[in-house]
Amino acid sequence: MRYFLFFLSLIFAIHCSSSKIQLKGEMHIVETEDNWKISLEHFAPLPGTKERSYPIIICHGLIGTRDYFKQNEEESLVYQLQNQGYDVWLIELRGRETVGKPSILFGKNKYADINFDKFIKYDVDRAIGFVLQKTGKEKVNWLGHSMGGMVIYARAGSLGETRIANLVTIGSPFSFPYPPGKLKLMTKFNFGLSVLPNLPAASVSSFESSTGIRILTSDFFLGLFYYQKNLTPDQNHRLLQYGVSNESTEVFRQFANAVEGTDYRSHDTLTSYTQNLKNFTIPTFLVAGRRDHLGTPSIVRHVYDSISSSDKTFFMVGRSEGHTEDYGHVDLINGKGIQFDVIPPILKWLNERNGK
Repeated sequence: MRYFLFFLSLIFAIHCSSSKIQLKGEMHIVETEDNWKISLEHFAPLPGTKERSYPIIICHGLIGTRDYFKQNEEESLVYQLQNQGYDVWLIELRGRETVGKPSILFGKNKYADINFDKFIKYDVDRAIGFVLQKTGKEKVNWLGHSMGGMVIYARAGSLGETRIANLVTIGSPFSFPYPPGKLKLMTKFNFGLSVLPNLPAASVSSFESSTGIRILTSDFFLGLFYYQKNLTPDQNHRLLQYGVSNESTEVFRQFANAVEGTDYRSHDTLTSYTQNLKNFTIPTFLVAGRRDHLGTPSIVRHVYDSISSSDKTFFMVGRSEGHTEDYGHVDLINGKGIQFDVIPPILKWLNERNGK
């Protein structure tokens, strides 16, 4: 038995030491109005680059961390934005391990107290205010992957946020008129969520990536989150080891309810964030992946049609559009071809609105 445990420990050590993310910024831990902590990792513009009009905040998606934006190192979106003169801030919403895990059952800050509404009301507000204070600017750019874009659709459409100059969303759904089969599969877990305090995604993925032993994941399940041909073995390991977070079941339940009911609604169900997209007017660049099963091209296009922005662009990434490969959900951020297919059009769009 002890030899077996030693073998597992050796595998874990090899995996953890061989693939650590080297791109690191300056960490800031800030407190929200309702006394939760969030983190912001700051990456200053590279020396000699052109100063841009506004800083940019980058936000992760459901069960995500800030690290998957950095895992491609100098080919990552973070570094390429720095190289274009942007002041970059990576936010992690409440509940991430960087600021301490929430408690399971007892204590002041519990997983059960986290929901999508808290993200948009408190975390986004505090992040924007903090970055504006630090930079002296009046507005920010915001780039969100998946739920990281949804929080801005909800905040600007329903709460009237005016401090965002430009928005880039990558694979961000917000209504589900025609959910694909793999997405409907997520709703099957809705009933079981009532007995769980959190979705232990990080615990499972970290163990699997470190040992190579699969517990819950399968190629079919992982296909919901990314197109596996788009990740090298090392990228896949980094994603599972560093890019996944445990998530409150309340956040996941709101998402599953939206898939079942087509509209994304507030936790008390009284507000339809989806219906309030008609109030959304921020200039927006919407990116969709051809093989994305969460933010499918048709779902992202429906969001494009629903927002009232006069300046909006829908951009699909896939071989049919002349790109090197089709893209799934997370590989839009960390796939092996993003430096050719995804990052250049995003930079072009942002630069046109951030010149000086």
